Amino acid sequence: MSRNRTETWLALIVVGIGLIPVAIVGLWAYMSATATPLHPNVKIAQAYLRIHHAEGDGARIDYGPVKITRSRPGTRAYGAAGEAADAERKVKDAHHV
Repeated sequence: MSRNRTETWLALIVVGIGLIPVAIVGLWAYMSATATPLHPNVKIAQAYLRIHHAEGDGARIDYGPVKITRSRPGTRAYGAAGEAADAERKVKDAHHV
């Protein structure tokens, strides 16, 4: 009887471990099939909005390209300052190679 119990416990452990990847793949498939995209409009997802107001006119909305930098959180820089920070980082990275 002891051998039968050992086989039963071993089978339960193997089945339990085998169910983990099945659960992960099943969850991934479910999320892929039912999730709504965060940004259904790709143009907006890859751009930021600039809104201009002029007296007598309505608001004008322009799209600008998104530039992702690797600046430290406390020293984020945008526009010309961001490009200067990127150039400085590239010079430092070139010296470390």
